[in-house]
Amino acid sequence: MSTVHVLPSEAMELLRSLFLHGPTADGDLVSKSARTRMVELGYVVRDNGWNMLSQSGLALSLSFGYDREKEKWANARRELSYRQHRAYSALGTALCMLLTSGEASDSVRAMGTETLDKIFRHEKASGA
Repeated sequence: MSTVHVLPSEAMELLRSLFLHGPTADGDLVSKSARTRMVELGYVVRDNGWNMLSQSGLALSLSFGYDREKEKWANARRELSYRQHRAYSALGTALCMLLTSGEASDSVRAMGTETLDKIFRHEKASGA
């Protein structure tokens, strides 16, 4: 016969946080008292100042649907990244057209070149 544990909201939030964000340092936990209780119940493992879900904690998280929440969160981040890339690309194209038109003053060319460099570094850092 299995035991059913009623978890307080702070323990549920800790479980959710560890599932969504992975191993978390002691200082970044939403609740140390909830962590202590979750360790006692076998849902969380502590190691060298880090806290992570045990296999039981992972199974419990999946039963609460946190995997679907994580997937939605990841999709939203990908969409935002895609939109930022498109905006930077459009801005870069417009700046290139302005700079090569011969109609920009020296100060506008200097600012445009600096901005293009920042766009290039951002796109390179983001892997786009």
